[in-house]
Parts: sequence; structure tokens; C-alpha cells
Amino acid sequence: MGFGDQRPHDGALETLEVVVGQRAEPALGGDQGVVTAYAGLGTRHVMVVADAAFGPMSTRAAPQTAASALVARVRTSLFRTARERLQEALADADRAVSEAATGTHAHGQAGCGLVCVYFDLGGATFARVGGGKAYVVVDRDCEAIFDRPAAGYIGDGVSQPEIRAQLGALPRGARIVLLSDATASAVAGDLAAVIAGLPPQLAAVRVVEAARRRGKREALACLILELHTDLARPYHPSVARAGRYAEQPLMGVPGVPDPPVRPKPRPRPAIYQPPDGFERRGARGGLVWGVLLALCLGIGVAIMVRPWEPAKPEPEVTVGQLIDQTVDQMPVVDAGPQLPLADIPVAEGALPGRDASVASIDEFDEGPAAQSPPRNKVEEDIAAAFAKATPKAAAIHLLRHLRKRFKRIGYPAYDEVSAWVKRNKSRHVVETLAYIMKGKHPFRTRRWLSKLMPDLLAP
Repeated sequence: MGFGDQRPHDGALETLEVVVGQRAEPALGGDQGVVTAYAGLGTRHVMVVADAAFGPMSTRAAPQTAASALVARVRTSLFRTARERLQEALADADRAVSEAATGTHAHGQAGCGLVCVYFDLGGATFARVGGGKAYVVVDRDCEAIFDRPAAGYIGDGVSQPEIRAQLGALPRGARIVLLSDATASAVAGDLAAVIAGLPPQLAAVRVVEAARRRGKREALACLILELHTDLARPYHPSVARAGRYAEQPLMGVPGVPDPPVRPKPRPRPAIYQPPDGFERRGARGGLVWGVLLALCLGIGVAIMVRPWEPAKPEPEVTVGQLIDQTVDQMPVVDAGPQLPLADIPVAEGALPGRDASVASIDEFDEGPAAQSPPRNKVEEDIAAAFAKATPKAAAIHLLRHLRKRFKRIGYPAYDEVSAWVKRNKSRHVVETLAYIMKGKHPFRTRRWLSKLMPDLLAP
């Protein structure tokens, strides 16, 4: 049941809910020439769209002044009919714009076009001066309220408003749309399709965006009101309703059912009150537990704290001594009766040793004097790395060689170094490799050394 339907409905007042969506966007040049306004006045509602493009001089103050004056006059008007209220409000808006421009550069030139709608439970009344469009959209049907251009503007002092009343019931979900002239010229043909299925605020944004995409550079505005009449919905304070401001019906009237009575709230349980002396007993118990906790902490600290003794510096151990200690600490395993070893001639290039074994790296030949001549450029680089005076310098150059070579050929770079080391092993070579083993290097380097060092130290 929409507004305008005067049939009684079980003695309850008609409930009118309004959902508003509005969007105003300045021109591409930055001029804010369109103003939208909405006022919910209890059982009365007003929406306004004022456009400065219809005045002789486009000023932002003219539409703002006109919209404010119209809403203020509608709020305080004493006339009974909507037509008389709108005529009085539009006259006040015209006078307010003229007075606001007095003494300024826009004196006698300020003005704007204005379109508005005033509606309540009795119907909707539309008014226009200068410019603006109004539509009523029900489902996919769109009806234009004003079908011809308007003359004059607010502020000229002579223009008479064009007023049209839209009586009769509007179904639930019907929408009243106010547009500026620039917006209406772009989207009026398919307005119902553009806003179909969208909430009012999103629909207003969609209308303005559609007009902008269709080449409109002027200031654009859209104001949408969606009407709901649903008595079954519960009360909500954020919804403007007519029954909210009406007096409640009397109880016990014959033929009129009594309104539902809200159940009384349940009484809150009494707050617990401790017995007398409870606070004192609790304080004494807390004190006892605090003393016990402090005592336990003191005993724990006394047990954990011990006299501090400075650490003695450990003597430095060379790499050779470290390897010798490792060999000496290996357990001697009784392998049972030993078979006589065959008389195998020593291969050419093998290192001389004690009992055909190497127990210490001291028995290796010293330095570069034992190196075999390089066969190619790669072996020259390897020999140059091991030719450094200290194991640290030799390790740095060898790692640099391995990193560059690995990027080119991969793991065969390690095989080249292994072959050269086996042919030229000496104390300096072993100390260089042992120095590398102490550092943090890639896994491939550590795995290579773990396989190579046993071969160097094996008999």
C-alpha cells in the first residue's frame, strides 16, 4: 500500500520508509556548479537539485543559497497544501539569491535553475524554475514529470515556478529521480535500465559516471529516493517513518486491536557482596604467599650462583699438530694375524714415507719446489694459487679460481684441482686445503674436501 491510499489498516498508521542516494560531481574544469539537498521533516520529505548553469553568471553561491532557503521555508511553512508551500519556498529562494548577490561582482547577475519534489503520505508534488528534470521509475517504466523546457531562473525576480502534482499510489520500490539538465540529456533515454537492480546510492553514482563517459564535461548531479511501505518490518531508528512522530493509539478502543506490548526486561542479578572480614583474610593470605615466593626465589638464586673463574686461554695449535693429534688419538685395533705384504714396487711420483704410511704432514715435500710443470692454462692458474706464501692467501686465490671455473664448467672444476693436488701434494698444499675446511663455504666445496683429504692422507 503506497502513499495516497487513505484506507484504514487495522487502526495503525501508514509507515513510510525512504532510502536516499545522491551524487554531485564538479565540471572537468573544477567548477562546482551543482548542489543537491535532501531534508526529512518527519512525515514530509523534500529533495532539491540546483544548477548554476542557468544563471547569467555561474557562481557557486547561488545554488547553495537557493537550496538552503527552500528547505528552511518548507520546514517552517504554515500552509496546508504542498503547492502553496512550494510556491512560498521558491519565492523565498528567489529573494535569498538576489540579496546574497547584492554588493558583489555578481549583483543582478546571480541565478540558478532549480527542480524539487515535496512528498508525504498524501502524494508527491514537483516544482521547477529554469532547469532540471524529474522522473518516476517503477520497475522498468520511466515517466518524465516535465516534458518541455523551462524559462527564467531563480534570482531574476519574475519567473513563476512550474508545479505538477503526482497523486495516486506508488508501489513499494518505486523511485523518484532528480537530474540536472546536463545529466538528463545523456542518460534520460535508458535511465530505468541504468539504475535497475542497484541500491539508491550506487545507482546515483552509476548515473553520473554514465553521463561522464558519454562526453559530458559540465557539472553533473543525480538524486534518487526509493520509497518503501512495509508494515511487517520492525522499527529501526535509522529509518525515517511517519508513524515514528505520531501519537500512539488509545488502549481498549472497540473495534481496534491493541498494539503489541513489548515484554518487560528481565531484572538483572544482584551483584555479589562478600561477607564481612573477607578482605582482611584475603590480604593476610596474599602476604603469606608473597613471603613464600620470595624465599623460594632467594634459595634458587643462591644455588645457581657460583664463584666466577676467568677462562684460561688455550694454546694455539697449528694445522699440522691438529692432524698429527688426530692420527695419534685413533684407537689401535687388533686385526689378528697379519699376512705378509707383497713386494709391490713404488709407483712413480709416490711420496716416500715411514712404514709405507703417512703419519704426519711433516713428511710432505715443501712448497712449490715439488710441483710438476703445468700442462695447460688451467693448471697454471691452480699452481699460481698454491704458490702464495701463506695458506690463507693460497686458500683465497684457490676459492676464487674454483668460483669462476664452476660458473663455466660446473663440477669438473673440482676434478681439475683434485688431479693437480694429487700430483703435487706437499705440506703447503695440505695446509691450504685444511685452512679451507675450517671456513664456511658452499656444500659442494665441503663435500669435495671431505673426499679429497682422506686420499691425500692415506698410505
